[in-house]
Amino acid sequence: MSHLNISGKTLALACIAALGAFGAPAMAADGNIFIRGEIGRADVEFDDSNGVNANEDDRSNIIRGGYYFNPYFGAEAFYGKLYRGRVEALSIPFIATTDAELSAYGIGAVAKRRFGDERGFYIQGRAGIASMKGEATVVSNPCGGPLPCAFVTRSDERSTKPYYGVSLGYDFNRTLGLGVNYDVLNTDFGDGLSADTGVMSLGLEVRF
Repeated sequence: MSHLNISGKTLALACIAALGAFGAPAMAADGNIFIRGEIGRADVEFDDSNGVNANEDDRSNIIRGGYYFNPYFGAEAFYGKLYRGRVEALSIPFIATTDAELSAYGIGAVAKRRFGDERGFYIQGRAGIASMKGEATVVSNPCGGPLPCAFVTRSDERSTKPYYGVSLGYDFNRTLGLGVNYDVLNTDFGDGLSADTGVMSLGLEVRF
């Protein structure tokens, strides 16, 4: 089991603050600092070294923040909760259950193409490095049935890999936009375990 002294959420917020500080001198001139909240669904494919494959999905929540250096390019940092639930394919009724949680934070570059000066449709692409944390709780009951002989094992692992995503949306004005987003985060936690994730979400972006 691995332990971190600084949480992923804390580091992501620090990245967002740093980006904001970098863009602060120009904020009054161009208003290109942004914050975007995204709510959606994460589809997770779990694979282990025993060849067990499980597809699970859960609600996702992601917050992003960053700075557009010009109308076309920018930088972002994000933090997201992607999955929390029971992995049925890794559970055996009355014998063992496996509950998992996935979260991620990262930093990357953003490219945006607007079809209009301040109002209109846009397409966006992004890519960078994401660190995903996987936490698992396994409750084993070798006695079977309701007999009280359960053993609980908890572990957490982290995987750092590239991420990428695309968006299609509409800017209502200089400061507000709404978009549909799709992001891919692939992981390899070691010991043959991976949790590759695709996230479809709806995001509201506010620019300052």
